[in-house]
Amino acid sequence: KTDYALGESLDTTGLTITEYYNSGKSVTVTEGFTCTPNVFTKTGRQIVTVTYGNSTATVVVNVTCAHNESVWSYIGNNIFEKICSDCTTDIETKKVYLTLSADSNEVINKGTLALTPAVTDNLTDDITFASRNESIATVDENGVVTAVSVGTTKIIANIADTDINAEFEINVIPRTFTVTWIVDGKETVDNVEEGSTIKNPENPSKTGYTFTGWSQTIPDSMPDCDLTFTATWAVNKYDAVFNANGGAWTDGATEKTVSTEYGAEIIAPESPIKQGYVFSGWSPETGIMDSVNGKIFTAE
Repeated sequence: KTDYALGESLDTTGLTITEYYNSGKSVTVTEGFTCTPNVFTKTGRQIVTVTYGNSTATVVVNVTCAHNESVWSYIGNNIFEKICSDCTTDIETKKVYLTLSADSNEVINKGTLALTPAVTDNLTDDITFASRNESIATVDENGVVTAVSVGTTKIIANIADTDINAEFEINVIPRTFTVTWIVDGKETVDNVEEGSTIKNPENPSKTGYTFTGWSQTIPDSMPDCDLTFTATWAVNKYDAVFNANGGAWTDGATEKTVSTEYGAEIIAPESPIKQGYVFSGWSPETGIMDSVNGKIFTAE
């Protein structure tokens, strides 16, 4: 037998050794000889030395390997190789690249985005992830990005134990919140991005009242929550002037002024006195203060 597999032992079945003497005599030997090597540990053309006494002879055999495949290993320059675990022969080499993809490169602040790594021929799934700026976005071991604050950063993927990397830029965009302005029950809603300046509306107006501000302090920039502001008012007072129409009050006054809140009932002073007349009321009737110019009442 001259063809062997790696690791196989020499089979001497059928091996014939003939020893020749100077006299021309020859002897066939079937035992008492040794062979080196008797186990084949490397592939290729192998020479087996047969020793009998002080004499030697050689036999050429061919040793091959079935190539039991091992895992891929990295040798640099984006190249992986697969080596036979038995004979250490380089079975295959492959150029490998890593890419990252996602549905979008934008993610809303505090939101998440899943990254998908791709390796040439799916050679390995041993991928690690890292963020260049964790104050903007973090990434977990599965490539899920979590936005932390508004800004731009890059996520780096790496094939473990290699220098093969891929980058993916992440743009964290601000969330939008509402600012509601309420003026006498009427609402106006603005959509404002977090961190942006809140634009105050013009001061509202209301007949008979003075605008005094909003129900809470307006921050310099939009926080991460909805806001509601309600207009606050101070009621104005207007003069109700009462004219005695030729009469007078007991203090001698011929005219009295009563300051009255807008919308409130006008309270007339005591009735004036006019010699020879009986006071019958005021013209017009007092009612409520509904004029921003005040009101004048004349005794009748």
